[in-house]
Amino acid sequence: MKKILETFKGKQKQIPPMYSAIKVEGKKLYEYARQGKIVDIKSRDIEIYNIELVSVLPQTQEIIYKVKCSKGTYIRTLSENIAEKLGSVGFMKSLNRTMVGNFEIKDAVTISEIEKKEILDKKFITIEKFFKENNKIILNDTDLKKFLNGVKLSINMLDGIYRVYDKNNIFIGVGILNENEFKRDICIDKF
Repeated sequence: MKKILETFKGKQKQIPPMYSAIKVEGKKLYEYARQGKIVDIKSRDIEIYNIELVSVLPQTQEIIYKVKCSKGTYIRTLSENIAEKLGSVGFMKSLNRTMVGNFEIKDAVTISEIEKKEILDKKFITIEKFFKENNKIILNDTDLKKFLNGVKLSINMLDGIYRVYDKNNIFIGVGILNENEFKRDICIDKF
């Protein structure tokens, strides 16, 4: 079993399932699937960084495994591919996502914990604090209005992600500068 799982490590192509939200010609795949229509689905580049066997439950014919993978990987498809390589058929019974990017489930809090103020102060960070290492841009009233309305501003600075402030040094959000075009990315909804 472990040897078979090991064969899935590395870069590979994967065909997403018909019941997914990927769009083909402006329509989600699951919409085609519900209508019984077959469409050509292009394979995608994915990578399985690590895959390990957690346990095998012979009585229910279940395999429990952990996988660390690139974004865009469909675990449902991976499960079907594993079953196929085992000379069988299979499906994904359940999925427990333990990490997305830098966010891990071990750092998650429950709704009841959120209701306690001390948890908010300990566990939550502001967008401003999250981007504290990024450079800062202060916008005048005219440019700020354009920025908030999604208009790209012409700014001659190094490309990157910037914290955005108004003329009173109040944090507004985050913008992206690319080839002298500055556009909003994340804005605080307080206007």
